[in-house]
Amino acid sequence: MSYSSVPNRRWTSILLVVLLVLALFMASYFSIANAAPGKSVAADVNDSPATVKTSHRLIVQLSSPALAELESVARAPDGRIKLASSTAQAYVAQLQAEQAAFVSQMSQAVPGAAVASYINEAGQNIEATYQIVFNGVAVDPGATDPAEARRALAAMPGVKAVYLDFAHQPDLYASLPLINAPDIWAEVGGQTNAGAGIKFASMDGGLHHAAPMFDGTGWSYPPGWPAGGLGDSANNNGKIIVSRAYFRAWDPPSPGDENTWPGTQGTSHGTHTGSTAVGNPVTANYLGLEEDISGVAPGAWAMSYRVFYNSVTNDGSFYDVEGIAALEDIVQDGADVVNNSWGGGPGSVGGEFDAIDAALLNTYNAGVFVSMSAGNAGPGLGTGDHPSDEYINVAASTTDGTLASGRLNIILPEPISPTLQGISYAAASFGAPLPAGTAISYTYVTAMSVDPGNVEGCNPWPAGTFTGNAAVISRGTCEFGVKVLNAEQAGAEFVVVYNHATGGEELISMGPGAVGNQVTISSIFVGHSAGVAMVAWYDQNGSASTLEVDTHAFQVGNTPDQIIAFSSRGPSAA
Repeated sequence: MSYSSVPNRRWTSILLVVLLVLALFMASYFSIANAAPGKSVAADVNDSPATVKTSHRLIVQLSSPALAELESVARAPDGRIKLASSTAQAYVAQLQAEQAAFVSQMSQAVPGAAVASYINEAGQNIEATYQIVFNGVAVDPGATDPAEARRALAAMPGVKAVYLDFAHQPDLYASLPLINAPDIWAEVGGQTNAGAGIKFASMDGGLHHAAPMFDGTGWSYPPGWPAGGLGDSANNNGKIIVSRAYFRAWDPPSPGDENTWPGTQGTSHGTHTGSTAVGNPVTANYLGLEEDISGVAPGAWAMSYRVFYNSVTNDGSFYDVEGIAALEDIVQDGADVVNNSWGGGPGSVGGEFDAIDAALLNTYNAGVFVSMSAGNAGPGLGTGDHPSDEYINVAASTTDGTLASGRLNIILPEPISPTLQGISYAAASFGAPLPAGTAISYTYVTAMSVDPGNVEGCNPWPAGTFTGNAAVISRGTCEFGVKVLNAEQAGAEFVVVYNHATGGEELISMGPGAVGNQVTISSIFVGHSAGVAMVAWYDQNGSASTLEVDTHAFQVGNTPDQIIAFSSRGPSAA
């Protein structure tokens, strides 16, 4: 039996395009830093080429086309492959036979090499072989140097290419009116009907059944669906209809993060992006501020394919081997749409035809709408990630407001400049949490006034330097945890760190670094102009200078509907 390849097809489904474009327009853009001086990266979304890494494994692509590339395979009117058709089943069997023949000869080319495996949601070791969106085998080269193994495998008969196993990293509330979602809802019969009948796949950090936006109350599985859904029934509830996981056999999850949903050590990125797209309408209370929030297509079913997790080596990436396995399942499980808010670097680090991109193209060829993050390596030109004509690349834009966890005010002595009122801040991720829904005041002392040579707080101060006061310290040179710990050990009851860089107004959620776990007081981060104004106020008023931390939530206005600086841009050479 012979088969021919199908050419690239361009098909449109207006509803799906609208849902995905709108859902992904709102990438999260709060900032986080683990105390690396002078650096600020968006939370959970680091697409920088400098972070790209590979595993020891290799991915071998064989010469025959994958099932999704076939022109002769039976398809539904919407372009989906009929996987149960005799043609599809026969071709998959043919590919499996070709792969078995390759594996039987592989040990001669690379002694000790074996088919690589991953661990699924049931704890089973699954050999990483692919037939639907990629025709190939993942290989563990054993004791052989990967570069040497790659050359030897590439020379074997029937091998099209041998790829490195690249890593990938993960790249709400007010976006619905901004993108005119209510107008779209009206066209489909109301908010609850938006997305009805659509199966939305999230290939990310896992969806959480306990999240209100994924509550299964009132939901039922699609017609003909097995009781309990597909994969892990413990996470499925009728709203979530599939829950699968892909853990590296050589780097399993850390304790507490071994489920199909994210644990306390895992990432909330998947639940965030998934709920943005298809989450149930809910009323959220954030530090006393109530807002009605909803996914763009709340009527859609959710399918969870967990590839991101916190491993025993603290590696939160996913790798191509597991990613291709997830894409194969996404096609087999019948997804209409797959959302991929992740990347590996501008242009896709493996080149235009790397293994994961080949699988993504064939996911499209199989009839699934593919949406990709444009990346977070902007604002330079040519920084887009995974460019393709077959799926959409979505940039991140601003909304008309951001929820802030409180504000900082200078309250004494009076009169007080308006520039020292309503200052936005970001609370540190270490030390004592700020009490919610209250206001606390402190007199403060600036590090500049104590020792101009230690304005950044990287060296210890004498005991009692800040006793009974808050300390105001500049960012720079050392970890945030070091600054706050030094201030606490000098008697500070609270710490404000301000950005040292002129124009540095972006808020940063300070990470602990090496010593932050020793800190027992609260601390916050403010922008450059606020910090400079606080220093000037102290220089003018001395020990009478008093600040107030108001922890009631409020909305910070933005200029809406603009591509944010970190978002990647074209043009693409691909």
